[in-house]
Amino acid sequence: VLTPLRELGRRVPADGAVTGYGDIIFAHHACPPLTTVRVHRYELGAQAWTMMHALISGEPILDRPSVRPGEIVMRESLGALPGGDPLPPTAS
Repeated sequence: VLTPLRELGRRVPADGAVTGYGDIIFAHHACPPLTTVRVHRYELGAQAWTMMHALISGEPILDRPSVRPGEIVMRESLGALPGGDPLPPTAS
């Protein structure tokens, strides 16, 4: 998304904010670094395995999966912190 916006002459975050999901390695190295949601992949995978194993074994799934909410990783692509405060130039 950042490259097409730049090719259209749009500036991130001056003309619009961009956020991602998953906090992949690219997010930190993008220009500008991408604000993203960091998810708990290990927990998601472990719960998926537990549920799949129960289904294959014919066991009932007793508990509803519960995974901690993701964490917002604030970087420069957002342009401002909640409340309108500008991001510090060294945010990562």
